[in-house]
Formats: sequence, C-alpha cells, structure tokens
Amino acid sequence: MFSPQTYSFPKILNSYYNYISYDGMTYKTINLTPDTYEKLIMFKHGNMSFNDIINEMMDIIGEEDFYKHVLKEHKNRMNKIKAGEFIETDDLDSALNDT
Repeated sequence: MFSPQTYSFPKILNSYYNYISYDGMTYKTINLTPDTYEKLIMFKHGNMSFNDIINEMMDIIGEEDFYKHVLKEHKNRMNKIKAGEFIETDDLDSALNDT
C-alpha cells in the first residue's frame, strides 16, 4: 500500500469542474466548513479516507431513507408556517444556525 506522504503524485487540475487527477485516479473537490471538517475527522479510524467515510455513511442510511428524513423535516416546517409560526427576518440567521 502506498502512502500519500511518501509518494509524489502527478497532479492535473481542471479548475472549471474542480476535478483533480492523481496517478490516473480522478477526484472531485468539495467544500466543508471547519465545523463539518472537524466532525468528519471524528469518524476516521485506521487508514480510512474521507471518501471511505462518506461512502460508508451513504451505504448505512441509503438514499431513500435520507430523502424520507428531508421530506419529513420539510413537512414539519410547512405545518409550522400554516399554524402561523413565521420566522422574522431578524431571526433568520439564528433559526438557520439552530438546524
């Protein structure tokens, strides 16, 4: 098994799509907030890459279950709006940070 610290990869960057190619493998860059990055690190163990962690998480929850959760949250928000629970503009930043 190779180590990224000891192997010098040839690097090709396509800035339009943020694809990076190392030694024939293509990777896509994603942006994370520092908080999300720190949370993701907590899931690492052994020689797992972030790619391994994200794939394992997606295998565990599954696309259908994920979207059921998203739709349930959306329905809850819509019910609150229908019940008259509106978010004032001044409270929007606070409400978004609470999620």
